[in-house]
Amino acid sequence: MSIGWNWNDAANRTHHNVIEYNHVHHVMNGMLNDGGAIYTLGTSPGSVIRNNVFHDVWPYSAIGWGIYLDATTNQYLVENNIVYNILSGGLMDHNGGHENVIQNNIFAFSAQQMLWPCWATRPNTFRRNIVYLTQGQLFIPMAERRLQARRKAGESLGEWDFNCYYNPNEPDLRFFRHHFDQWQALGLDQHSSIVDPQFENPEGYDFRVKPTSPALVMGFKPIDTSAVGLYGDDEWVAEPAKFKHPVTKLPPPPAPPRALSVGDGFEKTPVGARPEEATVSGEGQGASIRVTDERAATGEHSLKLTDAPGLEQTWQPHMYYQPHLVSGVVRQSFDILLEPGVEMFTEWRDSTPYPECIGPSVTFYGDGRIVGSGKLLTTVPVDRWVRAVIECALGRRGPGTYSVEITPLGGEQQLFDDIPYSGDQFEELHWLGFVCNGEEAATCYVDNVRIAPAAD
Repeated sequence: MSIGWNWNDAANRTHHNVIEYNHVHHVMNGMLNDGGAIYTLGTSPGSVIRNNVFHDVWPYSAIGWGIYLDATTNQYLVENNIVYNILSGGLMDHNGGHENVIQNNIFAFSAQQMLWPCWATRPNTFRRNIVYLTQGQLFIPMAERRLQARRKAGESLGEWDFNCYYNPNEPDLRFFRHHFDQWQALGLDQHSSIVDPQFENPEGYDFRVKPTSPALVMGFKPIDTSAVGLYGDDEWVAEPAKFKHPVTKLPPPPAPPRALSVGDGFEKTPVGARPEEATVSGEGQGASIRVTDERAATGEHSLKLTDAPGLEQTWQPHMYYQPHLVSGVVRQSFDILLEPGVEMFTEWRDSTPYPECIGPSVTFYGDGRIVGSGKLLTTVPVDRWVRAVIECALGRRGPGTYSVEITPLGGEQQLFDDIPYSGDQFEELHWLGFVCNGEEAATCYVDNVRIAPAAD
């Protein structure tokens, strides 16, 4: 079902639609993409999607939702629906969706993630729903940016409460990257719970809740599906029974990113080539990051980072690794040689929105200054190799600080402890960059880059 057609808030004729008691299933079937069991667009005051059963939406690619409120869909009431066996997720309410009320629904069995919510300036409501997943993520990660935008602006996040969440395979269900108490600290789901909703037989798609279900305590009303589907003549009502579908087996979700340890002295990389394990961005107009034999801390090669004036972004060029390390103590070490005029920082980042994602951040200046998270640590000789070691404990229980060890060639070791993170949401290391941040032609050299658990 596709209802509505405009990509903004303009008035249109598709309003006061009531879509109810439909049984929509086994759609798209690997031949279509970017759709759902029901797809909506635009301003739709008075419109209702209720008492439907939607399941088995399988596109040929990656975009297939149960209830798909696309673009600026607004002013819908979505209630008393059961949605399950969906590739992308049960509910998509992003791309500017606002003033929609999603309540008293069951979203279950998604392959990839369950919800793509939207925290709009005119907020939505999400209450008294049951969300039951056995794999994948609760939220699609990119939806967090709108949530953070509302928080920064001090705007309402809307009503998001009295919901029941459950994954029998993951007791510590994450809300984006937040643990449940952190999520509630944002003012969301204050009266919700991560608890078994006690379906009669979820594996058999019997989503009736038992009388002892904790969802009932939170205000969930049992959904009666007895009137869902075809009605009328007996022959017509019996028509769907002629079609048999194989038992659904959820495809595996995308594999989590592989953890990566880095150890590169650039000796095996040809002169003039990019570093093999890093991604390089922003070369051009004289800016580059390439392996060289001009200088080396050990061996014959190092990495030459060349900045240039007039670049569109001052943070170009840069390179980054993707370690995907999530726990334990991690150590980054490298040798660096500074030349006058350079400004280069190395930074650890999480997958949460910028700049809250920033953990350790150390800047090296061409006059020898080394600054950690905005605080001057020390000054080292220019045009001499310096050994730098950054160490940090990852995870929610991490101390929120890191240490830096600086040793100039032939000089004494200096240790700086308890340097606070630059961001307040750093827990895991998913991005580690070396960034040229100056505005003039300048060069530094980096050698013997290592990123690994400290125990290795």
